[in-house]
Amino acid sequence: MRVMAKIVSVQNSAGQQSVDEQWHPLRASTIPGKGPKQRKFGGNIGGIAGAPSGSPGDTQKSEDYPPSIRVAGEGSDSSLGIGSTLGLL
Repeated sequence: MRVMAKIVSVQNSAGQQSVDEQWHPLRASTIPGKGPKQRKFGGNIGGIAGAPSGSPGDTQKSEDYPPSIRVAGEGSDSSLGIGSTLGLL
């Protein structure tokens, strides 16, 4: 089963939006699914006998890959404590 979601909010354990436990600003974003990177010709030679999934010629579309969620803080010691929430849509 695959769960697809988009991040819409981040709250610290005190319920404050878009800040971590030390009140440093947080940025949250959803990054579209991208799938494996294309390999160069030399890397494909070794995979001819049993090409892994996601290799060139694979029919899976890039929109089939799940997105990633990134939460980035501005402080070097950014953290979210117990009770912090991520709002997903």
